This record gives sequence, structure tokens and C-alpha cells, in this order.
Amino acid sequence: MFSGPLEKIILSATIGIIVGIVDAVGFFFTVKLFIANSTGAKKAFAGFLEFFRLIIIIVFIIFLSSHKIILIVPFFLPALLISLGGKTFLVVKGLKK
Repeated sequence: MFSGPLEKIILSATIGIIVGIVDAVGFFFTVKLFIANSTGAKKAFAGFLEFFRLIIIIVFIIFLSSHKIILIVPFFLPALLISLGGKTFLVVKGLKK
């Protein structure tokens, strides 16, 4: 349907949206399962899971950009906006409870 630079921009933005959603949902489940009403050991394990998830996302980005599949700027903008927006929404929603 699209070709050339427009195809890479749309593909990069779409993958960025997906990664942002996955990051926000992963954050939600990490907080819900491990941090709410938990001990210090569970909190440390949750921190390790957050670190591991971040490493997986970074490796995924490096892999895609090294194979020239995505463009970095159109990928990062929606990924950061959705990820940070989703995390902020979940934190504010959790504070209201």
C-alpha cells in the first residue's frame, strides 16, 4: 500500500505504538502482581522484572534499527508518549483508590 520512506515511517510508528502499549501494560501487571501489599523480596523481584523488560525492549530496538527495518524518531515518539502516558494514567488512577 505504501512505499519508500512513508512505508518505513508508518511501520516505525506502528511498532512504536505497540511497544508503548506493551510497556505500559507490563508496568501495570508488575505493579499489580508484585508491589501492591508485598514484602521487600517481592519488590526487589519486581524491580528485576522491570529491568529485564527494559533490556528486552532495548535489544528489540537495536535489532530492528540495525536491520534498517525502522526509523528511530518515528518509533520513539509514539512509544514514549504512549508508555509514559499509560504509566502516568495508571499511577494517577491508583492514587485515587
